[in-house]
Amino acid sequence: MRSIFFSVIIFTGLNSSAQSLKEALALTENENYEQAELVFKNVIQKGPAVPEWYYYFGENFFKRGETDSAMVYYRKGMAAHMMAPINYVGAGKWFLSKSMLDSAARYFYQAKTLSKDKNAEIARELANAWLETDTKNPDKAIESATLAIKLDPKNALNYLVYGDALLEKNPTSGTEPIKQYQLATQLNSKSPLGIIREGKLYKRARNYKLALEKYEAAKQIDSTFAPAYSEKAELYFLLAQNAKSVENWKKYLALNNSPYARQRFIGALYRNKQFEEAVSEGLKLKASGLSDFRLDRILAYAYEELGSKTNKEAFVQGLQAITNFFNQAPKTFKFIAKDYRCLGYLLIRNGKDSLGILEINKALQLDPNLVSDTYSRLAKLFADAKLFDKSNTYYRLKMNGSWSNINLTETYDYGKLLYAWAQQLKKELLELQAAEASKKPVKGKPNAPSPLLNSLSMQLQQRLNEADSAFSRVAELKPDYTMAYIYKGRILVYKDEDVKTDAAKLAFEKAISLIKPEEKTSNFKSYWIEANEYLGYYFEKTGDKATAKQVFEQIKALDPTNEKAERYLNPKKQGPVAPKK
Repeated sequence: MRSIFFSVIIFTGLNSSAQSLKEALALTENENYEQAELVFKNVIQKGPAVPEWYYYFGENFFKRGETDSAMVYYRKGMAAHMMAPINYVGAGKWFLSKSMLDSAARYFYQAKTLSKDKNAEIARELANAWLETDTKNPDKAIESATLAIKLDPKNALNYLVYGDALLEKNPTSGTEPIKQYQLATQLNSKSPLGIIREGKLYKRARNYKLALEKYEAAKQIDSTFAPAYSEKAELYFLLAQNAKSVENWKKYLALNNSPYARQRFIGALYRNKQFEEAVSEGLKLKASGLSDFRLDRILAYAYEELGSKTNKEAFVQGLQAITNFFNQAPKTFKFIAKDYRCLGYLLIRNGKDSLGILEINKALQLDPNLVSDTYSRLAKLFADAKLFDKSNTYYRLKMNGSWSNINLTETYDYGKLLYAWAQQLKKELLELQAAEASKKPVKGKPNAPSPLLNSLSMQLQQRLNEADSAFSRVAELKPDYTMAYIYKGRILVYKDEDVKTDAAKLAFEKAISLIKPEEKTSNFKSYWIEANEYLGYYFEKTGDKATAKQVFEQIKALDPTNEKAERYLNPKKQGPVAPKK
């Protein structure tokens, strides 16, 4: 990241304006871009039109991602001062941001020609340009930074960009970059920028303790330097200390409560999975009059996470937000794969499955690394909507022929999906059987089973077998997972309704053995009762009435109003009903 903090630009006879420009540069570095914009406008309106003002005004836009607005001021600077090199650097960087290397090279060449490679500021800004876009070239950055140091060896900013270039060249080695950052601090001990960079480097290397120490040291130099608090907030997020992360974001906002800063805070709330708070803050910012398409992006992402079976309105609001985002973004804005994926998810959540899948496929083409996570999410999303067939499709795509391709939680959820699907098929099968039975025989001959009846029966057995395999896999991965055996028992009851084997009995006995005594009366009470109800039924069906009675007495002791225990133990009533499926 480049820096223009404490940059000293001396204009003979323009001391007041130069001081204002210095103030604007400090505001930009403090990420108070909106306030800096006001100062820049005031400086430029008062004139005369010095080229550096246009350039750094453009930089104020570039640093907050508004590259096209930046180019407006680079162009104004070139128009006002055709022979001044600095705005050619800005224009070249803009072309780099669009991946137009030939055009960028022409503007950089013009800047170098006009400066005759004798201007340290131009060399430094060229180095920054090669590092600030996605089209990076650390070798060219090193070349320009080296020239800047040669021309102005006492300027701390030159060593900062040189360190940045070295780190970009060799991201796994921080020794040389740190030396440059420390040199910058020695040259300007009142600036926190070198120490902040050291902290970022340590954070990048996952040495969080040292990173935190550096951020604290930066605060000691300048307690009003807002980025020190945002960096601490990001660090605490990585450490999963969300409360401290939010605390530091609030300190950041206390120093810089600009719309840009508040949007960053909302983004942090989203990353902390504080989706409700993110939406609340986002709506407050919109109510304050801010109209920014990127705010709609954050809101859409948060709404998509916030929505649920009981909060479907969030999906409606999310679709509106993501639609606004796509409609309002400039034509030159580069959408990322996750933008299309979010749109796809929200379309599906609003019942527009086909359109949603089109957007998601677009996302996966842009970034194949999203495939695995997206398949998992789609499988869960369609399962929530009880669209079993579609959910099954994405579980199968994620598995790619092997259970090892999905984790424990996904395997368990897939098993639950298959079991729920089997329940639906069983219901349809019973309804069809009843309808078939009600038909009058033709010419006194029994009606042949319909093809649909046979198809449903085959599908039911297939889903049960697949569900059994899923929960067997869960039990293999986590042998003490009680619910794996509860579900296996339920499935085996379906597969063996006439109690010809003891498979279901063994599964339920295993589940009971895993339930701790204290869990019998709390969160596993209903499962303990369910398992024992089947055991009572099993022993009664297989003629072991004494054991059946003992089991139902245990059930009644825990649940005095249990219907099945009451029916079995009361001789005036029939024996236990078949287990509920």
